Amino acid sequence: MGKPGFPNFDVWDEDDAAVILELVESLANYVADIEPWTVLSLGAEETLISALKWGPYAIRQLNAASSRLSNTRKEAMNEIQAALDILHAFEPKIRNIIQTNEEMKKEAEDKEIQEKEREFAVESP
Repeated sequence: MGKPGFPNFDVWDEDDAAVILELVESLANYVADIEPWTVLSLGAEETLISALKWGPYAIRQLNAASSRLSNTRKEAMNEIQAALDILHAFEPKIRNIIQTNEEMKKEAEDKEIQEKEREFAVESP
């Protein structure tokens, strides 16, 4: 699973729209490839947090492009709309994955503390 990028961008034509749609699809694939109910690696967690921070920017840029190109570039509009649909659909999923990850890290931490307490209790006379 390749790590997606989060660039600054503008969309002026079909080519720009296609590049951003590909990037957004790569983010969607990255999220879909995450194993459910596993603690994320630090890199995966940072990538998802970056995605959440980048999402509103990307949506603003795509909406601006949509306004700019709405009457002249039908193919670009289709790709812009597809990218917006993906971003809107995956934002709650990303938040859920991050929240679940935090809960699982806390549970693992609590379990580790309990195990250490048990070990200490067994070792103590």
